[in-house]
Amino acid sequence: MHRRSYGQFCGLAVALDAIGGRWTMLIVRDLLLGPRRYGDLLKGLPGISTDLLADRLRALESVDAITKRRLPPPASVTVYELTETGRELQPVITHLAKWGARLLPEPGTENYRIDSSWAIQSMTANYQGGLPDGLYEVDLNERNYVIAITGPVATVADGPPRGDPILRIVGPAESFLAVASGRLTLTDADADADADESGLQVDGDGELAARFFTALNLPIAGSEPG
Repeated sequence: MHRRSYGQFCGLAVALDAIGGRWTMLIVRDLLLGPRRYGDLLKGLPGISTDLLADRLRALESVDAITKRRLPPPASVTVYELTETGRELQPVITHLAKWGARLLPEPGTENYRIDSSWAIQSMTANYQGGLPDGLYEVDLNERNYVIAITGPVATVADGPPRGDPILRIVGPAESFLAVASGRLTLTDADADADADESGLQVDGDGELAARFFTALNLPIAGSEPG
């Protein structure tokens, strides 16, 4: 696919030549969680065509932002993953996500698809401190994430954790996101879990869990932390 250039001797312009195309930064966002198969990327980016995804992946490879490798048996599949150069885009994505969070509408008021991985990345981008350093495991609808807290910085990756988590939260993504956006209290979510397993289960200190949702809230306009 032909790509146009700004033709400017400027670092920003050249960067946008390389990664400013539609979908490109969302591919990087998804790969920040860990390696992905082509089909996983295609499924996780509803609306992108297979030809356009292939083109964007080639463009990212051409600037050494991603690489392909074949996983050893028994997996024996090809995955895409970020290089060190690609991972340098993480703070860029974090700041863009934080900037854009103020523009998010209330859930259900716009035709936006909600995915737990996108939401958790927005939550970590919005983090400003307040939790003990360590690993926090979140297990939602059989998707496992690990949030690593180091000082005022939070990062998220695919689980399981390499080490013992300080806190583990398990349950449906809908309940987790409702608490994270302030539409449901953690107490009510716990009660739902006790009643019919539709709520959240907390493995660890309950007070720390409440602090977790205050420090890592889903930044939606007009919402209050759970």
